[in-house]
Amino acid sequence: MLHQLSPQALRSVSKGRLCPPFVIEVRSPSDRLKAQQEKCREWIQNGTPEALLIDPKTRTVYRFLPSADMEKIVDPNQVESL
Repeated sequence: MLHQLSPQALRSVSKGRLCPPFVIEVRSPSDRLKAQQEKCREWIQNGTPEALLIDPKTRTVYRFLPSADMEKIVDPNQVESL
């Protein structure tokens, strides 16, 4: 995808104008939950349509969407994207 962009468009990538359609964050043991949640909210504020934060220790998935509050899914077998 990036190879199709003009040099001018590539310069805008560094300014946050290009967002992925989907983000998955996996919490490591050293990560703070609140900080990881804020990072996912930033992805949404910058234009990403959906972000998931997976906490393997508590077997919890947090889903972030622009049109909704954070959704907490405890011990899921699977999580489907929009």
